[in-house]
Amino acid sequence: MVYVSSRDYNKPPYIDITLSPSPAAELPARLIHSVSLSDVPSSIEIGESATSVTSVKDSIGGAFTRATVAYSSTQPGVATVTPSGVINAVAPGSTSIVVTATADGIAVSSSVSVTVVDSTRVRIYADADSYVQSTTPDTNFGTQMGLLSKPSWNSGPDRITYLGFNLSSLAGKTVTSAVLSTENMITDGALDTARVDAHSVAGSWSESAVTYTNKPALGATVGSFLTDRTRKYTSADITDYVASLAANRTSRLSLGLTQDNVGANNVMVYVSSRDYNKPPYIDITLEQ
Repeated sequence: MVYVSSRDYNKPPYIDITLSPSPAAELPARLIHSVSLSDVPSSIEIGESATSVTSVKDSIGGAFTRATVAYSSTQPGVATVTPSGVINAVAPGSTSIVVTATADGIAVSSSVSVTVVDSTRVRIYADADSYVQSTTPDTNFGTQMGLLSKPSWNSGPDRITYLGFNLSSLAGKTVTSAVLSTENMITDGALDTARVDAHSVAGSWSESAVTYTNKPALGATVGSFLTDRTRKYTSADITDYVASLAANRTSRLSLGLTQDNVGANNVMVYVSSRDYNKPPYIDITLEQ
């Protein structure tokens, strides 16, 4: 005798059936959504290269492999980029490296900024400047927009401009050139063109405290530049002096501006100060 539970007992007989598998539905291709660049340094030394890594994503964040990728540089004179994404630093400056990925008629792009630097070339701006005047011997002119220099003649007032620079970044390095530049012009005197002489300065001074009474003494002339009636930047070669300071690891450079041995041909020379946002500066080239 065999007992079989019935469906009325809630234990009905049943059959498990396995069917042949149906073919999977065809899925549409995923679409391109974004492209990005990585492993690109923010600065590259001139003459060096960097290999970028490009990542292309679909609309749900997955890797997208069907794209055509192209690269360009907004300033190819600064840096170029090869079809494979290798960036080559050409000249100092800034550029953007642009990557564009295209698929199914859709183009996406992104960019990164790159600065090309030349560590053998340094520009150092004056971090202190002032002038002193013999007729107001205890007055400080450290906050003036313009700096004045004019040597005394026939009991006239003596004016000397002082410039200060931080050379600590050059300590122990070999300087192959150093050029002082100032924005200047003649504002008074009989001559339309004159020479301004830059002297070494013995002793320390402060922009906010130097006066004619406590001014540091001027040393030897280390360079000269021309000035005329038009306000513009002109330059002086001070390579030998700066090179000696760097070799001796001297951290400060001070210059005094005047005119040597001019007698009655002295002129008033105006030099823009760092308070005028036109600071004097020195362009320096270092040995590689």
